[in-house]
Amino acid sequence: MQKFDPSIHHRRSIRLKGYDYSQEGLYFVTICVQDRDCIFGDVVDGKMMLNDEHIIRDYNDYARIDEYILNNPAKWESDKFYNE
Repeated sequence: MQKFDPSIHHRRSIRLKGYDYSQEGLYFVTICVQDRDCIFGDVVDGKMMLNDEHIIRDYNDYARIDEYILNNPAKWESDKFYNE
């Protein structure tokens, strides 16, 4: 994978100038998945049908994932989703 090089990677921010993104609100988030695997669910009749396994519904779900990311790096190779 090529490292970020500002001389050839020209990305501009799409954020609104002067908007405080730290305030509470609704935000659209785009998630890219390696090899476009459908790990979050499937599209059925034009609607996204999410599976229950990868959804963050509340702070407890977030905290569980955050704890896993911070405290599990040594075990990533044995993780069922790690495939390098």
